[in-house]
Amino acid sequence: MSETAQEREVSKGYNEVQLGPKLEVIPSDWEIESLSNWLSSLETGGRPKTSKRSESDSVLSIGGAHITDGSFDLDDPVRISEAYYQELNSGKIEEADILLVKDGATIGKSTYVERVPEGCAAVNSHVYILRVNHNQYDPRFLYNFIKSKTGLDQILRLTTGTAQAGLNRTFQQATKVPTPSLSEQHRIADILSTVDDQIQQTDQLIQAAK
Repeated sequence: MSETAQEREVSKGYNEVQLGPKLEVIPSDWEIESLSNWLSSLETGGRPKTSKRSESDSVLSIGGAHITDGSFDLDDPVRISEAYYQELNSGKIEEADILLVKDGATIGKSTYVERVPEGCAAVNSHVYILRVNHNQYDPRFLYNFIKSKTGLDQILRLTTGTAQAGLNRTFQQATKVPTPSLSEQHRIADILSTVDDQIQQTDQLIQAAK
């Protein structure tokens, strides 16, 4: 018998719901919404051909290799010109965006943009920007769900292709997000952000000690 068909006792005040391939238990007053409901936009960007790039390029271009879980790895930065950046119709990074690698070796990696690196940056065609409707949802809550096992399992199961698996734009409708009230989203996000900060501080102390 599959895991989704197994019965288990659910405490009062909670419901068992289908999230991707598994049944999960959530508070009964939470809703289940498509990821698309959360988003004001889903964007990706691009880069000019190599021949059109030069050493004078100044604006960061963020690709899959630059995203680690929860942060940026800019040891080997790639840049585009200011003129190319200004011409972009989509893909310009803003504070409170969620960046999600959509294909390649690091597909599914994500980070939350607390501050835009160097104050100005764009994504290339291998990264999605998930921009949340702030009037209804807390982007920090969504980011923590996306990087959770339940959220990530859903996303990775929606990849298509064989030579280079990737996420097409329809994944936002198929991904289901457990959604509490906005005030509860804020409260949960605050708690998880505090935990993440403490973990980061501990890691920094360990690296300094080494």
